[in-house]
Amino acid sequence: MFPKGGASRQATHPGKDNTMNKRRPQDTRFFEGWDFKSWPEAITAAALIIIISVAVVAGMVWMFVSADRAAYEYTATTTYWVEQGDTLWKIAREYSTDKQDVRRVIDIIEELNDTGATIYPGDCLTVPVFYK
Repeated sequence: MFPKGGASRQATHPGKDNTMNKRRPQDTRFFEGWDFKSWPEAITAAALIIIISVAVVAGMVWMFVSADRAAYEYTATTTYWVEQGDTLWKIAREYSTDKQDVRRVIDIIEELNDTGATIYPGDCLTVPVFYK
């Protein structure tokens, strides 16, 4: 109940050198190695880092999407007459490049011809021509 030394409680007086009135120096450094003078400075710097990171990631995603879209652009089409044993997979694989997904080329062929996955011998298909 009482502190060691026998005294019940020492009175604190301003200006006297006792442990109750001593203030510890305030450290204004919030992060090791960063010298921010206040919390608003630290929050502003953190927000700036987050905004830059989001912008970099968005730019990378945009580059990936635009490069992927460019791989499926075509400027010309050709006519293909379906023969016995032909499939859309075979036709798409024949006209696609190595960097293209055959399934997407099939989708383009179906869209150009307004048809489904079923084709018959004698059908006339419009097929995109991609630059290889």
